[in-house]
Amino acid sequence: MFSLSIDPDTFTELSINRAQNRRLLQALADKSDGGLIPRTIAAATHELADLTADEAPFLTGTLRAAHLGEVEDGEGAVFITNAVNPIFGGNPANYSVKVHNRTPWFTNTADREGPAILDRMAEMLIEGMEGIWQ
Repeated sequence: MFSLSIDPDTFTELSINRAQNRRLLQALADKSDGGLIPRTIAAATHELADLTADEAPFLTGTLRAAHLGEVEDGEGAVFITNAVNPIFGGNPANYSVKVHNRTPWFTNTADREGPAILDRMAEMLIEGMEGIWQ
């Protein structure tokens, strides 16, 4: 007999983590004490994390929910957290590499959206610098 056990707490936890991460990145983008450059990096990281999560292949939702962003030492990064898929097991941080080889959502999203994100970053920096010198 086949039995399937799904832990709903895993999805709840992933959703909570993703929402908290989005709020943190937005807060950094809105009013980081670090200044204009960290705010700009946080805004771009926030946008790229959302876009790549939206484009991730969907089967159970774990891979999409596992996308997080971080800003540290003047750099932004989007990564797949070390969660466990509650339906099939496995870790999205590990199986995402195989999935990406079949459906390169990260690469496709960065290629398609990257130039526009960089343009918006440049605009934010110029606007911010204009505000400083006025």
